[in-house]
Amino acid sequence: MLRIAAEEAPDSDQAGVYLSEEAAFYTILGLGTENPEVRAGDTLLPAGTRVVIISEDEVLLPGELGVILREVQAFYEFAGLGDSVGPEGWLRQDVLERAIPVVPHVFAGEGGALLCVEVGGYRRYRTPLVWGERAPLLARNQAGTWYRIALSDGSTGWVEANRVEVLGRPEDRAGLPVEPLPLFPPTPTDTSTPYVAPTETPQPTQPSVPPSGGGGGDGGDGGNVPGEGSDQDGGE
Repeated sequence: MLRIAAEEAPDSDQAGVYLSEEAAFYTILGLGTENPEVRAGDTLLPAGTRVVIISEDEVLLPGELGVILREVQAFYEFAGLGDSVGPEGWLRQDVLERAIPVVPHVFAGEGGALLCVEVGGYRRYRTPLVWGERAPLLARNQAGTWYRIALSDGSTGWVEANRVEVLGRPEDRAGLPVEPLPLFPPTPTDTSTPYVAPTETPQPTQPSVPPSGGGGGDGGDGGNVPGEGSDQDGGE
């Protein structure tokens, strides 16, 4: 959250974080000296105040073991007028860590989050978000099951809503634009000609020819028996 509070934004009114609690606002006299004097303001910054970290300086809060103060610029919001520049001062770092980003962000959970991008109008998967990785939230799909996010390389992608934690004010999250989720590319169709196994051409059959006979039947002379007939008559 500290990085979000410190980084610049394309629109200045989108930079920084909103305080999630009332917080003491400190001034430091003699910064850079051996014994700077830390003074708490008379009033607390109210919850919802937008602040931006403006330096990398860190100062230990006297009497509070391990408590670090960070220098911020406060912006006060006036009804109907937006916010205006307020004073510079110091806030506890743990207060900033519990703040809410002005631009809603997603944070990948322990198992990471699948990430897809739009290529040629279709959804393509790429390297997922790893645990703790964050990204500004830009839009959601109609069902609220996917979020479109801004990636560090300047492109955008989509993550499943149930794999990330969203940090942002409820009204900012509710006001996210609704955009269509890219579709998966169509399944390729097989345009090759199916293989057909060749079949054997049937050969024509030859007509059957009856076998030829040697002399049978009723009208032949096969009734004569050798040794009979004229020889017998001639012996008389």
